[in-house]
Amino acid sequence: MRHAVDHELEAEEARPRDAAENAVRVMSIHKAKGLDFPHVYLLQLHKGRGSGRAAAAAVGRGEDGDEYEILGYRTLGYDSANEQRQRIEEAERVRTLYVAMTRPRDRLVLVGKHPMKGDGLAQSHALLLEPRRSEHEAPGSRMARLAAAGESAERDAEGVLWRFLGLEPERVRPSQAQATSALRWPSPEEVSAQSLALVERGAEARRQAARPRSQAASALSHEATRDRAHTGRFPEPGEARATGPGASPRDPSRAAAVGTAVHAALERWDAAGAPEAALAEAVRRAAGVLPALVSETELSSAVADARRVLASFADSPLVARLRTIAPHVVARELPVLLRPRAEDAAVGHVVGAIDLLYREPKTQEWVVADYKTDAVATDAEMRERAGHYASQGGAYLRAVREALDLPGPPRFELWFLARGECLTVPTAAE
Repeated sequence: MRHAVDHELEAEEARPRDAAENAVRVMSIHKAKGLDFPHVYLLQLHKGRGSGRAAAAAVGRGEDGDEYEILGYRTLGYDSANEQRQRIEEAERVRTLYVAMTRPRDRLVLVGKHPMKGDGLAQSHALLLEPRRSEHEAPGSRMARLAAAGESAERDAEGVLWRFLGLEPERVRPSQAQATSALRWPSPEEVSAQSLALVERGAEARRQAARPRSQAASALSHEATRDRAHTGRFPEPGEARATGPGASPRDPSRAAAVGTAVHAALERWDAAGAPEAALAEAVRRAAGVLPALVSETELSSAVADARRVLASFADSPLVARLRTIAPHVVARELPVLLRPRAEDAAVGHVVGAIDLLYREPKTQEWVVADYKTDAVATDAEMRERAGHYASQGGAYLRAVREALDLPGPPRFELWFLARGECLTVPTAAE
């Protein structure tokens, strides 16, 4: 530390360069030492050192050596050492104020809070200006006298101008006065129109405020379905249609749980292994996921539903398709975080997961595949359901295209597992 202090280079002088001679310089009093300026403005003279709170520890030099205070306990000579330190600080304040006030050549402006009414400015430069008042003038009496006279400024015997901004009357700017004179009462028709506009804007504001911060990509398809006039023809996503005489619709929450379990099982489907072994492992994995998703009374039915969907997949051409593209699979269950579009419900982000992202073996085209566990009975129903998922697919394609900077959107496929068919779906992203 001694070496650093002894060999430290002096700070660069605060004199402005030639190109900045006409600039306003902002600097400390210590930086201004040795310099002079045409105009000097000293601001916040009422500011003291720190907040005034006592330090947890303090050390001072007394007549008999070092004196200190720690956690409120003082040595015997600490008070005299502290008085000596305060005298030094007072002398330093006088010195720095003298340095600051002797910098200007033409004009000096001192700005600060007037020390009155016990403001606690004993450790500030502003207190040093108090002797400028008359010998017989009490603190604060100048302001009281000016206020009584309706004045806000005066010059003392030495020609110094004292201005008290708190006593200055409020002034109305010309623009405000002109605007005031131009005011007129609106007509009843204008008031009615403005009231209606306010109601409409309030309703729109409430709609905007109700938008969620995040939105699932699958919810985009839900919104599109609700906007269609024939939404009652097909169940909501994840809810299978009941089949057979006297059958009742499956519980949508259970159907969604089955879909989640099937997705978890297919994420680790061994495409290179024997289909029988892969199916057994997939059923085991799905059965392990379902207890956390359905109640105990629904568990056996949910496991049976998952087993049925996985068995249909294992017996379909989709297994061979998965085996063919396995070397070209880029990701399974790929998380998606996407900026929303203006027409999306969310205002923050859209989230989701791409079930399968791969490159077409022959053309190297990027393909996004999404697994669906919907029970569809006919080709027409499958195509209708595919249109239902177009919005969700569009979000996935937009995410892949933006992330990989592709010249065009990938292909979007829906793999209907229970039916064992793959369908290419056109989306809005194309």
